[in-house]
Amino acid sequence: MTPAALSNATVEFLDAAVEEGQGARRALVTPAGAATYAELLALVERAGAGLRARGVAAGDRVALLLPDGLAWAATFLGALRVGAVAIPLNTRLGAPELAALLVDCAAAIVVADPALAGPAREAAARAGLSTVLDPETLLAPPGEGCAPAPVGPDAMAFWIYTSGTTGSPKAAVHLHRNLPACRHYGGEVLGVGAEDRVFVTSKLFFAYALGNALLVPLFARAQSFLHPGWADAATVAAVAREYRPTLFFSVPAVYSKLLAADLPADTFASARVCVSAGERLPGEVYRAWRARFGVEILDGIGATETIFMMLSSRPGASREGTTGTPVPGTEARLLDAAGARVARGAQGVLWVRTPSLARGYWQRPEATERAFAESGSGPATYTTWTPTGTGSTAAARMISSRSPGSGWCRRTWRPSRSGIPPCSRRGWWGRRRSRGW
Repeated sequence: MTPAALSNATVEFLDAAVEEGQGARRALVTPAGAATYAELLALVERAGAGLRARGVAAGDRVALLLPDGLAWAATFLGALRVGAVAIPLNTRLGAPELAALLVDCAAAIVVADPALAGPAREAAARAGLSTVLDPETLLAPPGEGCAPAPVGPDAMAFWIYTSGTTGSPKAAVHLHRNLPACRHYGGEVLGVGAEDRVFVTSKLFFAYALGNALLVPLFARAQSFLHPGWADAATVAAVAREYRPTLFFSVPAVYSKLLAADLPADTFASARVCVSAGERLPGEVYRAWRARFGVEILDGIGATETIFMMLSSRPGASREGTTGTPVPGTEARLLDAAGARVARGAQGVLWVRTPSLARGYWQRPEATERAFAESGSGPATYTTWTPTGTGSTAAARMISSRSPGSGWCRRTWRPSRSGIPPCSRRGWWGRRRSRGW
C-alpha cells in the first residue's frame, strides 16, 4: 500500500496480516502472556470501541501512562484505529511534569496502569481532566468490532515528546503515512522477517523502542517481546535465555552494564545481530561485545522526530567508530556551517532526507520556524542535536514535508565516521520556511 492510498495505518499492520493468513502467528510476547496477530487485532478493536464509547473522536488526544505490554500496544493502536492521536508518556515523570504535558496536548482521556493511577490522577486533576481509566476498564466486551476510521495518510497518528534537554519538551507530530516507512530500516537494512524474534531494552514511549519493538516487527509479521520492567542485566539475560531473540536492540550504557555483569558467552547466541543507538557507541564496547558474545553491534542514528533510523551500519559490514551509511529511502550530504563543501576529515553538517520525519512540533511555532523550512521541491527542517563523536554541541537540522520521501535532516558530523561524501549546498536548501504548528 502506498502512503497516498493509506487510510489508516492500523490496517496495514494488523488487518492485512490476518488477511494474509498470518493471524495465528505470535505477534507480541510478554512475561504475562502472548497474543497472536488475530488476538492483537481483536484487542485493538476492543480498545478502539472503548474509546469511541467514551466519545473519543478523530483528532482527540489519548494519553498513555502504561508499562510496556499488550495493554500499551492495544491502547496505542486502538487510538490510531479511531483516528485519535496517541500520546505515549514517560512513566518515570512526576505528576507536575505529566500535568504540563497533558495541558500541552489537550488530552481527552488518560489510560493509566493501576500502579500509576496515583500520579496519573494527580496530573489529570492539575490539568483539569476528569477521565482517567485503567486499560481493562477501557476495553469493550470481547467480540466487539471497531472499523478503522478512514482518516487518510496526512492525519495525525501519534506524538512523541522530546526529552527537553534543549528547553521544555516538544511534541513531534507524526502522521499515519510515517508508520509504513519502517520497511526501509526494518526490511531493507536488517532484513526482518516473519521468523524473527525482537527484544528491545528501551521503553515504548521512546521513539527507538516504538519503532523497533512494535512497528518494525508488526510490519514484518515477526514477533516482539515486551517487558514491563526497566532493563537490568538479570532481566535481559533471562529474556535472552528464554525468548532467544534473533534481533537485540539496546543503548551503549546497557551494553556496558551487560559486559560488566560477566554473563555467559552464549547469552546472545540466538541473535543474528545487535543494534545500538541513542548515544555514541564507544569502540571498546563494540570490540568487547563482539569478543565476548560473538555478535556484532550495528550502530545507527534515529531521533524522536524520525522514529526510525536515518543512518545505520549494515549486517556483516559494521566497523568500530562508524554509524554506517544512509538507510534506503534516505539521502544524505555533508556541508559546513556556511553550506559549503566539507573538506575531508573536517567536521560537517549532515543533511538527511527521510520519509518518516515528523510534520513539526505541536504549538511550537518559533521552534518549528527555526527547525522546519521548505525548498522549492517541498522539503523542510529540524534543529539542535548533540553531534556524535565530536565532543561538542552543535546545531543540526531536519527537514520534513507533506509529501512522502521529501524530508531533510541536518546534523553535525565527521565525514570519516559516516561514510557520506561531502557536497555543495546547491539544490539542498530552500528560501521559504514553514509556518509550523
